[in-house]
Amino acid sequence: MKQSVMLWLIVGIVGFFLFPWYVQADSFWYFNWVLNIFSPEESTSAAFFQGLVHANYWLLFLVVPLLTPAYLLFKKDINSEQVVSISSNASSSVLVGSGVVGLLFILIQGFIFNGFGWSYEFLDGWFGVADGQPGLGAGGLLLGAAFLFYLTNGLAAKGYVRGDAFIVGSLGLVIALVSIFVFFPVASILNKAFQD
Repeated sequence: MKQSVMLWLIVGIVGFFLFPWYVQADSFWYFNWVLNIFSPEESTSAAFFQGLVHANYWLLFLVVPLLTPAYLLFKKDINSEQVVSISSNASSSVLVGSGVVGLLFILIQGFIFNGFGWSYEFLDGWFGVADGQPGLGAGGLLLGAAFLFYLTNGLAAKGYVRGDAFIVGSLGLVIALVSIFVFFPVASILNKAFQD
């Protein structure tokens, strides 16, 4: 299980520090963004640089749930000086908590802004007019996947589905994909049916 957590930690770090946080205008697969990873251009910056350079400070909060599981990889037992197993109840709770907090933050951050500013008018009164933001890019996808698999690894460590991390991860991925590509579009259409 430690290898899986380490893999998703690395994927999350790469997504947060290297890949563009927002969707690319000319497609991710052109790889023009690679030359501009550390540039001051906002559209190709990773989440870390979005927060530091472009004043999107709320993205810096994602470092906390991203790096918290790193502590588990090196945490030692006080009595025996051996590295503690991730399958312990406290460690699995940290993984589940990091995954849930990270996923919720990405969802809230993604839905609170649209392409033109705030998604909800009352936020203009509270926080003033905001610039819009494009959709999540490759960095957001990688970080979201890392948080999803933190969650599923934590659930497997707690003993769900007999502790099989592969099955729990597969179920989590299927649930996430069906939610994104089926439930969300249908809910959006039904929501518009009841609006004026």
